[in-house]
Parts: sequence; structure tokens; C-alpha cells
Amino acid sequence: MRALIGDEMGIGKTAQAICAAQAVGASKIFVIGPKNARYVWEREIKGWCDAAENIQHILDQTSSLNPSARWHILTYEQLVSKRESWTFLDADEEVAVLQIYPQFKSDIKQDLKKQTRKISIDEFKSVEPALGPARLERWRKMMLRMQGALLAQIVGNGPITLIVDEAHRAKNTKSKRSQAISKIVDQHPETNVLLLTGTPLRNNEHEAAVLLGYLDPEAKTVLSKNNGYSIQDVKDYLCYFKIRRTKAEVLPELGEKTRQRVDLEDLEPTDMQDYQEALESAMEAYSKAISCGRTEADARNQMRGGIERARTALGRAKVNDGQVADLVADVVEDKGCCVVFCAHHDVSDKLKAQLEDRE
Repeated sequence: MRALIGDEMGIGKTAQAICAAQAVGASKIFVIGPKNARYVWEREIKGWCDAAENIQHILDQTSSLNPSARWHILTYEQLVSKRESWTFLDADEEVAVLQIYPQFKSDIKQDLKKQTRKISIDEFKSVEPALGPARLERWRKMMLRMQGALLAQIVGNGPITLIVDEAHRAKNTKSKRSQAISKIVDQHPETNVLLLTGTPLRNNEHEAAVLLGYLDPEAKTVLSKNNGYSIQDVKDYLCYFKIRRTKAEVLPELGEKTRQRVDLEDLEPTDMQDYQEALESAMEAYSKAISCGRTEADARNQMRGGIERARTALGRAKVNDGQVADLVADVVEDKGCCVVFCAHHDVSDKLKAQLEDRE
């Protein structure tokens, strides 16, 4: 259960990883990925697993892991510590901190505009200064982040299933994120590891060697720069650990794109009236702007609301009498499925309701 899924984008690496975790009965699964993928993973997990799956979104480095959750989703940024900044509340607080850490005195920076003084802290400090309850709690959370408390919790879970999305982001052994992932996979040999990346590693063979090191202790040793390995050595390991398919290989049934115009008759009169009125409103706004001496660009901008209302009305006119629903039903009967793209919610909702009435 250690592999690199390197399929092209759009083939379903996320679904494969989820189903693989399901297949081995994984009880504790951690997904590390970029910020923009967080809720994509939640949606896919709910789509491929039981709807009652307990999913925890880890939103902060000071968060405690939910013991009842099976899936834990976090980002690369939450996995590593970084330099923190502490702004003194007042002169008394500054004295309290400097009493414990006098070395900060030379690092104090003053913001004359905001009338504040602050310091930068880049490592964990075990002794707490004499601060008020609220400020002390803030200091403790900062130290938890500096200490890598979240990473320690993950490692302390014992063998887990680790899914690393966009794994090429951890191809540099000197980066903190790479070191954190290494700590997780090296701590427990029984940990399942799935690396997902459809991005080719073009720079050099060392990038692929780093990813292979997460998957196999032997590869980590053999493919170290001290051993003078070759590109062929990397290819040999990749053949064992990597799966990569292209769309052409896995979706040969996809034909070439074709376009066909479908003319609709007898569009809904009421909606067409709304369409015409919206267009007239847009033209009126444009003319008024021009007459007031506005620029062409400004005048066009004034039309946007009317144009958008016209597009919505036209969309409704196309679906209201059921002609589009008939077309969709015919395609489904012939091909088995049909994907419909709509620009407006009320249009897609109307079409959805018509199709549901046919069931």
C-alpha cells in the first residue's frame, strides 16, 4: 500500500486513492494537499464512501485531532512551523518578555505609524513569560505552532494511511514540508503512503528520487546523492512503484468533439417579453451613459445588468416548454447519460424539475 499515482489530470487520482484506502480497510486516513483542494477531497470522500463518514478539517496548527474522525484533511502549510511575530501589548508586557528572553532586545522593531513594538521568533521557547491569561494563551498557541504540535499528533497516531495530493510540492528534501512528510512515513514502516501527482518532474532525476524515498526505505538509501545513482536507477524504482495512465489509454471510447445546432420552436412568450425588456433596459442605460459624457467602456459597463437579465430570461425561455428536457431524455435513452451545462441556477433548477417529473 505504497505507490505513486501519476495519472494525467482528469482520470481520477482522488477517487483511486479513496477507493484504495477503502479497500484495505484503513481506519485512520490523513490527506495532505494544497488549500484549494480541501473541499474537493471532502466532496469526493462523501461521494465514494458512506455518507456518514466522519471527516475532520484541520483548520489550525493548534487543533487537536478528533479521535472519532476517520478522515483528517490538512494543508501543507499546517504541517510546518514558520517564523512568528509577537507584537507587545504595552511596555509592561515588553518588560515581562525581555526578563525571560533578554536576547530579543536587539531584535525589537518599532512601527512608528502604528506605534507598536514587536519581535520575530523562529523557534520554540519552553519558558512562559508572566503575561495575563488571554495573552498567555495566545503565547502558548504560538509556541504550539513553533513546536510542531500538529505534526507530533499525526506521528503519535501510529501507523496511518497517508495520502499526499500534488506530491511534487514535496520534492525538495531541504524544505520543511518534505522533512515533515519524511518524519511521518519513516516513523512507522506499516504506514500506507499514496502520492498523487500528474505533474511531470522535468528538472532532474533527484526530484523523483525524493518522492520514491517516501515510499521505500531502500530507495531512500540507494537513491541518495552520496551513492551516485543514475537516471536508470530511478526509472527502475519508478516502474515498481508508479502507475501512470493517459486519457487516451483509459478512455478510448471518447470520440472526437462534434457540434450540432438544435433549433427550438415557440419559445415561451412571457419569458421572451422579459428578454426584450431587459435588452431595452440595457440599451437605455448605455445611451444615458453616453449622453452624460461617459466613456465607451463605462457605458458598456452600465449595460451589464440588463444584458445579464436578458441572458437569464432567454435561458428560461429555452427550457420552460420542455423541448430541452425532451432532447436530454432522447440523448440519455440513446447514449445512457447526458451532461448539461447551464449558465444560470433558475434555468438548471427548472430543467432538473422537468426531468424528475419524467421519472
